[in-house]
Amino acid sequence: MPNLFKQVGTSNYYVAHVKALAGRHKLKSDVPFVAYLYVYGKGGANFDSYGHLCRVKLV
Repeated sequence: MPNLFKQVGTSNYYVAHVKALAGRHKLKSDVPFVAYLYVYGKGGANFDSYGHLCRVKLV
């Protein structure tokens, strides 16, 4: 997978936006990270969105 992470300004933080297909996915890393999931829909009365914390690796 190509490097999808972009630095946030001049901070020590990086972010990646990844479009995933439906199904089960596994996140793992050799360094600490936090992952969030967010989903949003479009369309009048059918508009729906949500987000939640997926995974945290602190050490």
